[in-house]
Amino acid sequence: MREAVEYQAQSLKSVFLHQEKAESSESYREAHDSLDISASISNNIDVVGVIGGGMSISSAYAETNSIIESNKDSTSWSKTEKQEFQDGRYQIFRQSTTTIIIDGKLGKTVVRNWVNSGKKAQTDAQLRKRAREYLLNKYHDQPERVRGTAFSIVFCAKRNRSPYQCYHWTTRDNNKLSSGSSQRQVCEGHGYVFSQGNDNLAPGCGGCWCCQPTSGLYRPFGPQTSVPEKKVSGGGWRKCHVERYDVEITDSSISQIQGKCTGDKIMLACRRIGASFLTALAWADRATVFGVTDSAMCTDSCSGHVVQGTKWYRTTIGSKESGAWGFADGASVIHLQSTDILDSDGDKRLSWFVNVSGNGGYNCGTTTWLNVYNSQLWEKVIFHAD
Repeated sequence: MREAVEYQAQSLKSVFLHQEKAESSESYREAHDSLDISASISNNIDVVGVIGGGMSISSAYAETNSIIESNKDSTSWSKTEKQEFQDGRYQIFRQSTTTIIIDGKLGKTVVRNWVNSGKKAQTDAQLRKRAREYLLNKYHDQPERVRGTAFSIVFCAKRNRSPYQCYHWTTRDNNKLSSGSSQRQVCEGHGYVFSQGNDNLAPGCGGCWCCQPTSGLYRPFGPQTSVPEKKVSGGGWRKCHVERYDVEITDSSISQIQGKCTGDKIMLACRRIGASFLTALAWADRATVFGVTDSAMCTDSCSGHVVQGTKWYRTTIGSKESGAWGFADGASVIHLQSTDILDSDGDKRLSWFVNVSGNGGYNCGTTTWLNVYNSQLWEKVIFHAD
């Protein structure tokens, strides 16, 4: 993976605050989906030369592939809102070009963000210095890999196992079939997928009609990052609710979600719309996920509730103050004002507004301020399991 950054100064009266484009092949996206990046990067397994680092790499990799997935059907610029400025001011832009090669297959993104404006143009040397400082801050755990205005790293990643395998009828199953039960009823009675031979519904199961997860229920310890959705669905989780980040969450809408997501276990997740993997996720029993832990705007006095390595929080139901719902790593401090505004171990944080008019979600991993910028590009995803 290589990221090259360039700062530019231009005299413009109007600019797009954010632009992005990507190029990739279907073979690249298939190669990406076949890798267990969450284990290989986030937990520093098999990363060449990396000891005690890797979180910033994981976030950058996840963000790049989110953009690739979102723009897989177009190579044109995707643009957000346009801003008008007074004459005579220079606009500063940051353009980041990230390239990932997996088994010789190329994926590439170009992201152009407006940074600020000024009365004077900066010199080339000043712009190059800003680019380098940006990379050193972004990859603070791997500064030795920044050369000039580019960061690069080579790492190895494990292949995913096929999430499903064929389930073969037992004597009891055959007795139910002989008594008039349908194959669908018997298969789904076990909680398995009745795919009717459609491998897209149960990857790895092939032409078999009843498919069971290969490793039982997916129950990771603590928040996870960059997880393929196939790994989640293949681990026994069923998607029960999806909405964009610009959709408001209220106590009433959470009650409606509880009515849709009826499983004993609940998983909160988020991702860029169109991505095949989840940027951040965590799970717990439903009482923990939907339970109240803190008062609204608790700031430095927030406690949360730690279960299975994840710190969960939800603020008081019915409060007139701005509330929050989400999670962080179990060892992390949370500061709800109104959502969690801290960024340490940011790739393992998810924070959504509750009862805040005009605001849906604040962050998805290290991508923050989604209540202000690009909320239409991200979505909240909730799964449940028995």
